[in-house]
Amino acid sequence: MTNYAKLGEYTALKKQAEDAATKRYSLLHNLSGELYRLREQYETPIDFSYVNRELERVAEVDKEMRAAVKQANEAAPLCGQPEISLHWLMRNYEDSGWRR
Repeated sequence: MTNYAKLGEYTALKKQAEDAATKRYSLLHNLSGELYRLREQYETPIDFSYVNRELERVAEVDKEMRAAVKQANEAAPLCGQPEISLHWLMRNYEDSGWRR
């Protein structure tokens, strides 16, 4: 019998993990682009405070993503749903396949 409360929890946590994975990818993609641009611009000083702020944002959203995966996987067997993995979350970004 399906535990509908756990199913709702699982669904919400899975969505939270997906959203965090998207944000993580976006932040890293944008930071990578900025650093790539700067490698040829010798006259432009690197704004390390910006780089550090962006890395802190990446760390924050990465932590959120991992926590949501862990909690969703704890709820999964209680509602008959499959566990999710970090690989599954990142499947849409493999080979530079930006999904959104």
